[in-house]
Amino acid sequence: MTSTQNELSEVCYYDQDILDCYMNDANYLSTSNDIIESEQEQEQEHLYPGLYKLIKQDVESYAEQFPEATIHVCTYQINKTGMAPFLQFILRKYDKLHTTKSDLLCFPSFKYKEGDYSTDMCELIENVICFSYRLKPDTYEYKGFINNGNDFYVFYEIDDSSINVHDLSRKNDLWLVLIDEIINHEQSCNFNIDQSVCSFFKNNIDFSYLLRLNGDYYEAPIIAYSGCSSKNVNLISCFGVPETIEDYFDEPYFYFTDYKNAVNMTNLKDDISSKLCIVRFALFPGNMGVITNRTNNNNDNTNVPQNDITKYDSAYVNAINGSPIWVLKKWEQQTSLTCHYVDMNSVDLNMDDEKEYYII
Repeated sequence: MTSTQNELSEVCYYDQDILDCYMNDANYLSTSNDIIESEQEQEQEHLYPGLYKLIKQDVESYAEQFPEATIHVCTYQINKTGMAPFLQFILRKYDKLHTTKSDLLCFPSFKYKEGDYSTDMCELIENVICFSYRLKPDTYEYKGFINNGNDFYVFYEIDDSSINVHDLSRKNDLWLVLIDEIINHEQSCNFNIDQSVCSFFKNNIDFSYLLRLNGDYYEAPIIAYSGCSSKNVNLISCFGVPETIEDYFDEPYFYFTDYKNAVNMTNLKDDISSKLCIVRFALFPGNMGVITNRTNNNNDNTNVPQNDITKYDSAYVNAINGSPIWVLKKWEQQTSLTCHYVDMNSVDLNMDDEKEYYII
């Protein structure tokens, strides 16, 4: 077995025979992309500034200048299902039992030594990604690389495809994350993103946003969550969070919160027989007003004046428990990303704010 194949077993944990069958029978997955044709019709023109920073040649001729190098595979898609196109990057999640990287989200990476065929390894990882998301083989496109010393960041775009909303568990080793999660939260759900990934985007900000053809910025969505029962998860993941009237405003709007508070937003005690789910969303808040007259010490249920939101596209409110609440005025400001079933053994039925809970 070659060194490249040995590296694959460490990076991806996939059976080579399964991959060979997959690559030899591309038609098996061809129908999986039919459902996105209507979405592709809504494709919006965009520019990705980071691509102009990349060296277009193969990485081997540069990496071989070092006795040893690390190749980080940076695979992204430009999601076009929301109000504006937005970036998502595919990270590898390590198992919770891993001795040094428990539940950690990282770029798929491997060590390179002179004489290795890094391009073959990168393409093999891309084919694993396509297989995992049931995309046609070779729907990825090499864009180039950028390096910081002997760390090489190799960029691939998932082309002419859209990875739609899907279930995601703690055991899944491929996670599609937002730039907001990488730069601002350094987490997806409550799983940490490796500092090397966060630092890359913070130090190379042109890789974190999209532009219109006229040079204007597209709004980058923020991450948010909504809790629901398993009976409603398919409906919410497909059609989004419905309008509701809450204590904060007199009119019905669309309410979201952070991961920790998503459990508290459900009526778990009313239906303990149902499994608890978390739906992860990308939000486009637009011109957002911040409600400052509702603090942790405001324990009554009086509504915030209606004119605090009418002149904005959305509002940010501090809930009584200190958690953030995002209030959207329009349905199309939300885009569902993933669905997660909660490990009920980790949930405190008394809704203890200090208790950490996990997805299964």
